[in-house]
Amino acid sequence: LLRLMLRAVNAHFAPSVGKKLAPLQLAVGTSGGTEILATVARHAYHEGLAVASLDFAKAYQSMRRGAIAKGLQEYCPELLPLFKALYGTSSHLRANTADERGALVGLSSTGCKQGDPLSTLFFCVGLQASLLEIQTRGERLLATRNFGSIFYLLGFADDLQIIGSPLLVQHLALDVAEVSERCGLTFNKA
Repeated sequence: LLRLMLRAVNAHFAPSVGKKLAPLQLAVGTSGGTEILATVARHAYHEGLAVASLDFAKAYQSMRRGAIAKGLQEYCPELLPLFKALYGTSSHLRANTADERGALVGLSSTGCKQGDPLSTLFFCVGLQASLLEIQTRGERLLATRNFGSIFYLLGFADDLQIIGSPLLVQHLALDVAEVSERCGLTFNKA
């Protein structure tokens, strides 16, 4: 019953939150976000630009809940009381093996609960401040260095693409690693 209610809440809020997160984040309230991401990357590649596809390791479980709360305050304060009710205390981690199914194995105070219909919205609002900072750094690099004239940063939840000259992409990938660590995220090295 709770999941059904949370799906309804997500359906209500995702379109308006998605408009606030766009064009940097395409996972919330944007129809065909993955197709947009793929099309932009393909076009950039054919234009001779560098495309870095970055993925965060265990992103949904690692995002600091404080970053999510700050993001909600900025982009959807109406959901902040619900977030606090769902995530204001440590979450139970349960075993998923045949012999220990459902057994409590620990507590978590980061990230979103698996299966939460609002987890993508929560994750994306938590990441938005980092994306805005990276966007600003990229624009600053274009203005002050000889890194070309084109730069795009696009995200679909925990998958990011940096598009531009090879030097710009290389510099910004390092910046993404630094900035994202503040909200608890690290790159998937693979």
